[in-house]
Amino acid sequence: MPSYTDAGDTPTRFDLLPGELAARVHSHVLESGDGLLDCWSYVTEGLWAQRQKELIFTLRREPWEGDDEFPRAPLKFLAQIYRLAQSGQRVDVGDFTQFGEAGLLGYNGLIYISPQPFSGIELSSPSLAAILVTEEELEAAKAFGFARLQARLGQASGHYPCPHWSDRSRAGLQMAGALKESVLTQISRLTVRGMSVRIESDCIVASLGPAARERLHQQLAQVPPDMPIALLTELDAGADGCLVWEPGQSEAAAITPPGSRGSRLSGCFLALVPGQQLNAGQVFEDGLMMLLTNDGWSSVHEAIQTQQPLSIQATTGLCLSLDWLEGSYVNPIDGSVHAAEGGWRTVEPEGDPPADEGASKVKQIVLLTPEHEVAARLSVEELSNYIERIKGAVRAYFAGLPAGAGQDLLIQFEVRGRGEVELKMASRPGVPAETLQELHDRLLALAAPDISHEAISFQVLFAIWNGSSN
Repeated sequence: MPSYTDAGDTPTRFDLLPGELAARVHSHVLESGDGLLDCWSYVTEGLWAQRQKELIFTLRREPWEGDDEFPRAPLKFLAQIYRLAQSGQRVDVGDFTQFGEAGLLGYNGLIYISPQPFSGIELSSPSLAAILVTEEELEAAKAFGFARLQARLGQASGHYPCPHWSDRSRAGLQMAGALKESVLTQISRLTVRGMSVRIESDCIVASLGPAARERLHQQLAQVPPDMPIALLTELDAGADGCLVWEPGQSEAAAITPPGSRGSRLSGCFLALVPGQQLNAGQVFEDGLMMLLTNDGWSSVHEAIQTQQPLSIQATTGLCLSLDWLEGSYVNPIDGSVHAAEGGWRTVEPEGDPPADEGASKVKQIVLLTPEHEVAARLSVEELSNYIERIKGAVRAYFAGLPAGAGQDLLIQFEVRGRGEVELKMASRPGVPAETLQELHDRLLALAAPDISHEAISFQVLFAIWNGSSN
């Protein structure tokens, strides 16, 4: 898990457009694969009034630069973003800004990615981060999607999935070879926002959020039925690693965060190749390729048109699964509605537990904190290990109790700094209050991950039954 120091001293505030737009410049230190980095973060206040997400632009300081010697050029750029938003030109994750010859701090472009929260730097409105890229990097991103560039930047910096700061002294990535040698140059490509793809349990899992649904349907309707197509996807925020590729690479490679097992690797694209003799999935470059029979291709089209889940078994290699994410989630505990641009991901384990695992089964896990924020605050591995401890505690507790049949128990966890946890519980039919209280106390006694800033919330829905009746 990356950790960040507090932002430190009071930031310097600038009224860029009095009464409309301001910016704070924080001087702080962050941890990276290269050790501690002295940085400035420029944070806007006022863009959201124009329906433009607030921007955070983090710049690594050179060793000779003092705390207050930050460049002023980014401030002028932020004011330009405000004026563009006023005219209806807005940017979001997956967009870019390309500069003329003058550039910005010696770079030709910016790409916009999901922000990484910093302790001590408040992001009170929807936000996105901007990072500087070279002209060669930007051209490759425009051709092959931002996920490929992010993975290469992450590989070069040793920071997963990619650095969210700009470094004026870094060497630009050599991307020209990819523009000539990648298999993607031979396939029609569609950029699909709100879609991600990963390898999990010998299967290609494509997750499609609300933003991807109608757009993908319209785009595929224009593709000839026999033409291979590559869907350029976003990085999967719930993955614990990402495929990475550069020309000359002979074997599949991936980058992972510290402590990860790499069991859920994000891909950078999904290539669909119809007209094949059998269905077969494989890793190709930094993406995933699914060879499809004509029937398999028709099933994909129909699933996208009807927005229904789909599972295609493979004759060899990886299978394919389409997973549609809901845009909002109604919390059964308090009735609140949670909305997320990328959709709410739920996990529904398959099959019943073995008879000796006790009288409980996990039916569903729901993240109440958006995935990219969870990923910024603790690793997938840390969260998975904590949930396993929760499942073990519930299983052990109900193993010796005649809890009855057909009961659902929903437990909501809010995990804060220093391993502090707040629990809320609800059940139907009602589990006795004294039973809930004792379980509540046991769950609070579990070791929880230490989150360095903000908090994360999630729910685990258990099915409880009378184990003694089996």
